[in-house]
Formats: sequence, structure tokens, C-alpha cells
Amino acid sequence: MTNDLDVATTDSDTGPYYDPFSRAINSSPHAVFKRLRDEAPLYRNDELDFYALSRFDDLQAIRLDIATYTSTQGVLFERMLDRDQPQSMLIEMDPPEHAIYRRVTSRHFSPRAIGQLNETVRALCAEFLDAQAGKAEFDFVDELAKKLPMMVTSSLLGLDRATQDELRPVFDARESAINREDYDMQEVVAIENRIRTRLLEVAEERRAAPQDDLISVLVQAEIDDPETGPRPLNDTELAAYCLILYTGGNSTTTLLLSWMAILLARHPDQRQLLLDRPELVPNAVEEIIRYEPVSHTQGRTTTRDVEWYGQTVPAGAKILMLAGAALRDERHYDRPDEFDVTREIGANTGFGFGNHVCIGAHLARLEGRIALEEMLKRFPNWDVAETVADMRITTSMRGYYALPMTVGR
Repeated sequence: MTNDLDVATTDSDTGPYYDPFSRAINSSPHAVFKRLRDEAPLYRNDELDFYALSRFDDLQAIRLDIATYTSTQGVLFERMLDRDQPQSMLIEMDPPEHAIYRRVTSRHFSPRAIGQLNETVRALCAEFLDAQAGKAEFDFVDELAKKLPMMVTSSLLGLDRATQDELRPVFDARESAINREDYDMQEVVAIENRIRTRLLEVAEERRAAPQDDLISVLVQAEIDDPETGPRPLNDTELAAYCLILYTGGNSTTTLLLSWMAILLARHPDQRQLLLDRPELVPNAVEEIIRYEPVSHTQGRTTTRDVEWYGQTVPAGAKILMLAGAALRDERHYDRPDEFDVTREIGANTGFGFGNHVCIGAHLARLEGRIALEEMLKRFPNWDVAETVADMRITTSMRGYYALPMTVGR
């Protein structure tokens, strides 16, 4: 077990500094996060007009107090700064509205429903990894981490191969736009509108001829609208729902798998533990989610004045919950900066907690577990070329979109 706490990018004379737009901080944030936890558990950035909380118990308190901390004003920091963008389905809703819309698909993402995908996911992993047999090196993201979630998510939605092939470069363009240092939200929304339009076309086809897929579920669903009573989703809601399932199902799992590959390359002793004790693989996935959560920051807006650490945070204030910091909080975890696949984690909040726990968390865990099992079967040893790895960094997400690796047997 080793500790890879990074070098602080703060000025010890002026106190810790956190900027959610800083690629330097986001590429290696854990020393900054530690200083925030220790020195500024309620952090204030006047220039960007936000507060940040970084301790585990504080984030749990916010997640459970939905009356005081609303998601309706944006969860991603960019969206909190610019509300003239289309609403993100589910993640920018509070109860009871959130529960009404989430209920439409929640049973399709239950542990039982997701467990039925076991053989499908394993077959896809085998197909993608067997294609690398005999190679000394390949890009893990290109060959597995992007392909697997794309195929699984598209299959759940009911997208045929032609539609998948049509949308794949559009989705890649979205990811590329998000990852640029001069990130332009308008450009991202324009690309997302192309995805919305195509998915809505598929939905129209399902209205005429429903199939056994999630888009058919959405077009046939009725929601209990408090104002009008039961009604179907309108086109705006339908397109937004399809978009969040498509983009979330792809981005989140790709980044999780990338962390799996790079962390086990950095910690070969832990990888050997998994080879010796394969029953630890599910717990290893949980430790990966804790150690490097894909979504490291989420936002809320206060609905009233609140007190934190002797200071008043006014109503209407933007608060960032630093999940990446909370999951390394030594007040909650023993040896939090050690990567330990045998760790007893308890309740893992790496995919959120409470009302806003990620709807696809069970699916991401299933894909992570099977991908790791199949990888270890074929390539028990691998190294990652980190100097040429391409990191995907936004104000809220961290992971890799290019991960060249060498493999050995």
C-alpha cells in the first residue's frame, strides 16, 4: 500500500487557494484538498463568488438537507454561472419533481435489473480484450474504456449500430470540447443539441413501434404532474432524459475504467493482491471510486442563510461540495491517502448520496467489476505511459481519455 498524495499548489503564506477552473489544481488536487479540509473547511472565493466545503460529514449534511441546499440552480459550476442553458434532467431537480421523473426509469437501474446484464457485459469485455491478444501495447481507453460503456448504454437505450456509429463522433466532439482549456459552454450545448435531436428522432420511432428498451419506456411513461395530473413526457423532457442517460452512461464509466487501469499500474502490489485473491475485485472497484471519484465536485445553492464554522453563508450563495476532498478526509477514513483494495469502506459516496445518488451507479460498478476481472485474466501485468496519457478535466469530472499501456503475461 502506497501513498501518492501530490504536491500542494498553494501559497502557504496566503492560505489555500481553490479555483474549479484551474487545470493545474484539478490535474493533481489532493494536496489542495487537504489544506482546505485542515485550514479552510468553509472556503470562500470572492473572485468567482462561491463557497466550498471539503469535509466528509459536512458534505453528507448538505446532501441530506435538500430544503436548504437546492440543485435547481445548477450542479456543474459552469451551469451555476450561466443559467441560460437547457435544464439537465434529474441532476438539476429537487423533490418532489426529482422523484417524479426518476421513478420513470429507476427500476430499470435496480441491482436486480442490472445483474441481468452480467453475461452481456462480460461478452463485450472478452471481445474487446481478446482483440488485443498478442499485442505488446494498446490504448486502454480506445480499446475498452470507451467502447464498453458506449455499447452497453446504447443497447439499453435501444440504439442500433447505425445510430451508434452516427452518434459516436458527435459524443467524442462533446468530450473534446469539454476538455479544452478555453471551454465554451455554448459550443458544448450546440453539440449536445445534435445528440438530443437524434435521440428524439429515435423516440418518435418508438412511439410508432415500441421495443424492449429504455427509450420505449420513456415514450410510454406517464408522470404525475402536480398541476395537470398524469401525462406523458413532452419532447423537451424526453430529449433531456435521453441525453442525460446517454452522456452520463458513457462519460462516467469511461473515466472510472481509466482510473482502474492507471491506479493498478501505479500500485502493482494491489494488483497482485487481486490476482491472488480475486474475491477482492468488487471491493477494489469501491476503493477506486473512493480514491479517485470521477465526479470530484458538485454544486448546490442555498435557499436561506446558514451558519458554517462561525460564518454566515447567505441565501442564494453558490456552494461547491468537494467530493474528491471528502473521500480523502482523515476524520472519516483511516489512512485515506493510501490505495488499499482490502479497505473496509462502508457507505461509499463516490457516486453521490441520498436523493441524488447516480441512477447508473449499479451499472457502472458492474462494468468496472467485470472489466477488471477480464483484464486480470488476460493481462495480469501492465504499465501505463503516463507522460503521454491524456487527462479529461472539467470543474466536476476527472479521468483519462487516452491511456497507452504496455502489457505482459
